[in-house]
Amino acid sequence: MQPRPFAWIFGLHEQCVYYGRYAFAFACVPALLQVIFFHFLPESPLWYLDHGRVLDARDALKRLRPNLLDANKEYELIKARNDRDEQMFLEKGRPSIWTMLKSLHYIGIFMLGMSMFMFQQICGINAVLYYSATIIQMAGVETVGISLWLAAASSGLYFICTIVSLLLVERFRRRLLMLGSLLMVFISLIIIASGFHLIANSSPEITIHDETTQSTVCGGFLTCESCVNSQRCGFCYENRVDKNGSCLPTTDDTFQYSAVGKCSQENNAFGPAIWAPEWCPSEYAWIPIVGLLAYLISFAPGLGMMPWVVNAELYPRWLRSIGVSLATTANFLFNLIVTLPFLSTVDLLGKSGTFYLFTFFTLCALVTFFLFLPETSGRHLLSPEEIQWRLYSFQQKPFNSSSHSSNSNFRYMKIRAHNRQFYNEDEESSE
Repeated sequence: MQPRPFAWIFGLHEQCVYYGRYAFAFACVPALLQVIFFHFLPESPLWYLDHGRVLDARDALKRLRPNLLDANKEYELIKARNDRDEQMFLEKGRPSIWTMLKSLHYIGIFMLGMSMFMFQQICGINAVLYYSATIIQMAGVETVGISLWLAAASSGLYFICTIVSLLLVERFRRRLLMLGSLLMVFISLIIIASGFHLIANSSPEITIHDETTQSTVCGGFLTCESCVNSQRCGFCYENRVDKNGSCLPTTDDTFQYSAVGKCSQENNAFGPAIWAPEWCPSEYAWIPIVGLLAYLISFAPGLGMMPWVVNAELYPRWLRSIGVSLATTANFLFNLIVTLPFLSTVDLLGKSGTFYLFTFFTLCALVTFFLFLPETSGRHLLSPEEIQWRLYSFQQKPFNSSSHSSNSNFRYMKIRAHNRQFYNEDEESSE
């Protein structure tokens, strides 16, 4: 959770010594509620069956299903499949992670599940959420308070979209949600990157060269964009941006004033000059912000939720806990890889270059899941059928395979005019 937006929401400012502590303390509230309410959360029926608590499993399923008849039918189905799996484990031994590593099929399933979490992170969601206030300010929003409020609003919007996405999971197919979401995320990232590219190309020029900066690195920049890209410089301007912009050195104490010049604390205490240490004023500032909101709305129903849903449906029962655990580990690992060097990546590639990189990763995800993501909608968690992790499965069967007996009863479809009739080959021959 981002502490500074919550600090602003509760009326705390940087002048308050404890504003950071209060903001981080607020993040403990959801965890505290989970500790309390998880105590009353019942175990799943399958967990009860695994531990031999048959009556508890039936009662738990009755609480989950409003129709008692449906609950009893599902209980019998789950119990039968659980007994079948236990019998298989007794005969062949309980599978482990080494069982998965011996099979290319299961390795493929695991790689697909892990890639969903990998793409979830490298498409930039947590970088956008963690640094949303900074990204909004990079777009050209002058007031820090406004950028923080917009960041809090965008995080709230993503939360609402995630809740709404819960209603879409069972109404639409998994592949449709994932691919449609990725397509919209791709378009949204292009809007963000193009907006930053347009802002950089229309960056105000440095028209006033302060004498005190001639011997510093700030004196050699010609545009606002090149000035603010340096961590040691910022842009100072008044109302006429195209006539009175200057590049001045920053201070180590505060970002509110420059070290020297008309934006310094001594000269700008009551003056009209505006100090922009990390952004440039632009009439195109709205483009990245609109793209950011579209990105969050588009991301929630696809990569935001589907990796968690589909990973639980991809694996067979014996591999599910191992597969989901390793995939979740990949999620947090790539979260660290993407978010930790995000600001350094912006310094290296620029604002537009960073989001063009996210756009490229999103395109890779779109192609990957179009080719390899199977449809898991309606698949029971205890289904005995092996899922195909590839879109196309080429299986060659021997010509004289014993599975094709001479008296096999095949089903054909016979079309007579506009009437369609199904019949058996054996029945036709007997007539």
